[in-house]
Amino acid sequence: MVNYFPKIDYQHMVLQTSLTDIQCWVAGETQMVCRVEVIEEIIIPANSGMFIPVDIPFCEKLSESCMIEPSVRLFDEKNIAILPAILQTSTENKVVSLHNFNDTDIKIYPKMKLGDCESYYEKNSIAVCCTEVSLDENLEESNLPEYLKELWERSCIHLNENESIDFANLLKRYNNVFSKSSDDIGRTNLIQHEINTGNAVPIRQPPRRLVLARGRLKKMRSREC
Repeated sequence: MVNYFPKIDYQHMVLQTSLTDIQCWVAGETQMVCRVEVIEEIIIPANSGMFIPVDIPFCEKLSESCMIEPSVRLFDEKNIAILPAILQTSTENKVVSLHNFNDTDIKIYPKMKLGDCESYYEKNSIAVCCTEVSLDENLEESNLPEYLKELWERSCIHLNENESIDFANLLKRYNNVFSKSSDDIGRTNLIQHEINTGNAVPIRQPPRRLVLARGRLKKMRSREC
C-alpha cells in the first residue's frame, strides 16, 4: 500500500495522495473507533473545566449510543482531559466536559484530538430484592445486618443479580467499617490533626462569669428547651 500512497496517517486514519485525502474506517460498528475533535479555538482557564462543542467524524457508523474516552497522550502532554461520557450518536450538537489541570490557561485549536469514541451497548440491569439474595457459604450469617440493607438496596438499582450478590458479600465481609447509627461514629487513632499557631504560646485564663444580661438570656433559652 505504501507504493501507491505517498503518506498514510494512521492516527487520523487518512490515506494522503497528491490529489486528495481518503478517510478510512474499520468496518463494523462494534470495532469502529472515531476521533473526538475540537470544532473551534477556545481558551480553557487554569484549574477549571467547561463544556465545549466537539465533532465526531463518521459517528453515524457507530451504534445508537457511543462512549467517549479521553486521550491519554493529550493528558500526558498538555495535562488536559475530557471526562468519559455516553452520548447519542444522533445528537446534532455534541458537547463534552474538558478540564484544564494546569496553573495556566490552555488554548485548544480546531481538529485537535481530545479522545476516542466507540459503540456502546447497554446491558439491561435486573433489580432483585434483598430477601432473594443468598450469600456465599463462607459467611457465618446468611443475611445482611439491618443497618446495611438500605445501603445495599439503594446500590443495587443498576446491578444484575450476580453483581448484587457479590456486593452483598462485600458489605457483609467488611461490615465493621460501617457505622450502625449516628451515635456509632467513634474516633480514630490513625492520624493526628495539627493546628499551626506560628510563634504564639499557649495562654491560661481563669473562668469568668457571664454578664447579667447574658445569664438571664441563657436561663430563658434553657427553659424553652
